[in-house]
Amino acid sequence: MARLIFGVHTFVLIVIFSSLYQLIHSQSPSQLGEIINNVDQPTHGTLSPTRPTPATHPQPTLGRSSRNVTNLSMRVRRRRRAAMIREFLFEHNKIRAQLGERPLKWDKMLARYAERFANKRKSDCILMHSNTTIYGENVYRGEHYERHTAANAVRAWASESQFYHPLSNSCQPNQMCGHYTQIIWRNTKRLGCSRMKCNNGGVYIICDYDPPGNYRNESPFTTPLSVD
Repeated sequence: MARLIFGVHTFVLIVIFSSLYQLIHSQSPSQLGEIINNVDQPTHGTLSPTRPTPATHPQPTLGRSSRNVTNLSMRVRRRRRAAMIREFLFEHNKIRAQLGERPLKWDKMLARYAERFANKRKSDCILMHSNTTIYGENVYRGEHYERHTAANAVRAWASESQFYHPLSNSCQPNQMCGHYTQIIWRNTKRLGCSRMKCNNGGVYIICDYDPPGNYRNESPFTTPLSVD
């Protein structure tokens, strides 16, 4: 009986393995390949490779850079202005020193007054006075801004010394000497000037003096010195 049962079991196993063998070999190679690819192999062609997201770093803002440029520009302007002030004072006081007159001092209020009027001449560059009644004033105009410095203007005014006659306290006929006499006027103590680039590329230069000079029938050398 046991031998019969064993025989039956053996027969059943043989039948099962035979069925499995036929089932496997009845599948086409393409069907098996699809199954294998779908299970064991990575998918190709439809998915893009995933790249790591770039780290986000804060972008530098222009605020600090803009401030640095602005500060640099302001420093450059201040240096240029300081150099211009020194130039105006040096040229004026060099001429005054030759005659034993005391040096002029820079006055910010006079300089602001001069600059305000120079700004009015920026558009037309016309050589004209501000018609002030409280300050002395010299004006100058040139065709090219770069070629006409503060020194050029003061020296041009001072060149009128050749037309001034101290003994008669008068100018040579048909000549001007009032710019020169204002520069050397004994009682003048303060100076303020502006050098403006005109829209046409020219230059307008103006200097104002306090106290003013060039009083009628008074000599620049005999005017009593005022108390500071």
